Amino acid sequence: ISDEDIKTIEDIKNQNINEGKMFNPFLDMNLVRNEVRHLSFLTNLLNPNGTHHQGTLFLNLFMNRILNYEDQQNNENIQKFCDSENIYVQTEKTTPNGRIDIWIENNDYIVAIEGKTETVDSKGQLKKYDDFLKKQNKPYLLIYLTMSGEEPTNEHPDNLQLMDFNDDIRTFVKEAMDIET
Repeated sequence: ISDEDIKTIEDIKNQNINEGKMFNPFLDMNLVRNEVRHLSFLTNLLNPNGTHHQGTLFLNLFMNRILNYEDQQNNENIQKFCDSENIYVQTEKTTPNGRIDIWIENNDYIVAIEGKTETVDSKGQLKKYDDFLKKQNKPYLLIYLTMSGEEPTNEHPDNLQLMDFNDDIRTFVKEAMDIET
């Protein structure tokens, strides 16, 4: 790397510091590389009975985020998801072949999220989760959540929805924090 390149990198770093873009509380709390904690935090936000005491406010915001995807724009189950009085949210939903990281269900629909921030999907993992979801006898959406929206490394169902922490979740959390309750 040339001295000029190093100078450019330092200039960009200093600009980001001056604009407050380098602050990361997760880094300060040694939580940057902790997939389980990130997903637990996200699950709590999505849970109408979460410690935030805001009901479906954040879940509705998240469902609207899903509707931004072209494949989901006309998904009436997502559009009406928070209208249900019976919404169940849990982390680590046990299946015969593993645990789905985030499970969100109402009377009519299931949203299942498999998150990968530090690892990749194991062989057949997403296919097995898809098979499990099919046996629930209601429509569903299986989401694969990664840092940057990467495709799974192994076989996966065609209807898999990709999401990412860098854009989708970061934007969702920012929007949630901006809401005046």
